[in-house]
Amino acid sequence: MYNTVIVLGAGYNQIQYLKELRKFKLKIICIDKDKKKEGFSYADRKIICSTHDHLKIIKILEKNKFTKYKVVSVIAPTTGYPYKTAQILRKKFCLSFIDQKKVEILLDKKKLRLKLNKLKCSKISILNPKKILKKNFFPLVIKPRSKGTGGKGVKLIKTFKDFKSKKNFKNNNLYVFEKLISGRELAVDFIWDKKKIRFLNTGWHIYNKKNKKIVGATSQIIDKRIVIKLKKLLTKICKNFNFNREVINVDAIVDQKKKIHIIEFEFVPHEGIYLSKECFNYNLVKNYVNCYLNKKIDASSKRKKEAFVSILRKKDFIKNKVKFSNFFKYDKNIKNKKNFIFVGVSVKKYFGIENIIDKYYKNLNYVN
Repeated sequence: MYNTVIVLGAGYNQIQYLKELRKFKLKIICIDKDKKKEGFSYADRKIICSTHDHLKIIKILEKNKFTKYKVVSVIAPTTGYPYKTAQILRKKFCLSFIDQKKVEILLDKKKLRLKLNKLKCSKISILNPKKILKKNFFPLVIKPRSKGTGGKGVKLIKTFKDFKSKKNFKNNNLYVFEKLISGRELAVDFIWDKKKIRFLNTGWHIYNKKNKKIVGATSQIIDKRIVIKLKKLLTKICKNFNFNREVINVDAIVDQKKKIHIIEFEFVPHEGIYLSKECFNYNLVKNYVNCYLNKKIDASSKRKKEAFVSILRKKDFIKNKVKFSNFFKYDKNIKNKKNFIFVGVSVKKYFGIENIIDKYYKNLNYVN
C-alpha cells in the first residue's frame, strides 16, 4: 500500500506545500473543483470536486476504491470550510481530528467570540442589531459569521447614520455585530505541537487611515510583556480545543491598556510563510508539512531581521519597479527603514513570481 496524503485545494497558494510534499515518498491525491488548477500537476491522482463537499469527496474515494492508498494525512492549506472537510476525512481514515462541535465554533465568528470571551481571551461585546439606537450607539464592526477571512466582508461602522444605511445587515443571522475595540492589530503565525508552541512570528497590521484597509504587516520584535501574555492566551485556547498539531494564523487587538483580545483563527500561515526564511532562517512551509505528517518540527528559530510584507498590485509598480513610498507612509513606527527588509507577495499570476525580496530598500526589479 502507498502512503498517501490528501490535499484540499490545487490553486496557486497550495503549490508551495505540494512541492514540499513531493520530497517525500508519498502519493498525493489533490482535490479542487477547478480542473484547470496548476497544483494538479504535482498530484498522483486528482478529484474534481468542491473542497466544501465532504460527502461527495468520500463517495468518489469509495467509488474509485483507493485500496492501494493508505491515507497518512489530510491537509487543507487554505482558509475557511475546507478545514471542516479535513477533520471529517481525518476521522474517516482514523487520523487525529478535531471534534465537529469544536470545528463549528472555530468557523463561526459569533460562536468563536462567545467562546473566547468565556475563556477570557477577549472581552468584545456581541450586540443585538435590533437594540442599537442613536442614543446608545458606539462604533461597531459587522462581520460575516461563517464566510470571509482576512478581513473580507468586514464593515467598520462609526456613526448611527452609517449603521442605518446598512439595511442588508439588519436582523440578519448571517452576520455578527461586535463592539469596536480601539488599539493596534497584532498579526501572529505559530505552530502548536501537542502541548506547547514551537514557532511564533509576531508583527503589526498596518492600515491606510483614509480607507481603513490593511496595506501590509510587519514582522518585528514587540514588547516582551505582550508576547508573554499572548503565549498564555494561545496556549489556553489550543488546550481547550484539544489541538494536537496545528499551524495557526491569529489576529488580535492590543488595546490601550495593553490587554489582548483574540479576534479570529485561520489554519494556514500568512505573513510568516514569506517572512520566516529571511527573518528567522526558518522554513515554515517545510514545518507546516512536517506538522501534518507527524514528523519532527524544527523548534529552533532566531530573529535576524525585521520585515514589512505587503501584497503587490499593478499600481505599486512603476516601470517594473516597486514604489516603496506606497507602503511606508502609513506607519510612523517604521522609522529606520534600513533595519527592515521588504517582502512583496504577489497573489496575481500576471506577476509570474511567488515573492519579491529586496534587502537594502533600493528600487526593486522583478525576480524570476
